[in-house]
Amino acid sequence: MSPQSSKSCLPERNRRNVAAHQAIVDGILGRDPDAAEAALRKHLEDAWDQVRETFNIEH
Repeated sequence: MSPQSSKSCLPERNRRNVAAHQAIVDGILGRDPDAAEAALRKHLEDAWDQVRETFNIEH
């Protein structure tokens, strides 16, 4: 398997990841475990999608 990423999409991917991390932190700091968990689950799902896309892995 070799990565199929394009460096042109990295800035957007980084922005999405920072926003995802911020949502997790906001849930924690806001003492809202449901929001923190939902944000974390969404982030992990998106991260796996990025891995699948990068390495052309079928679902």
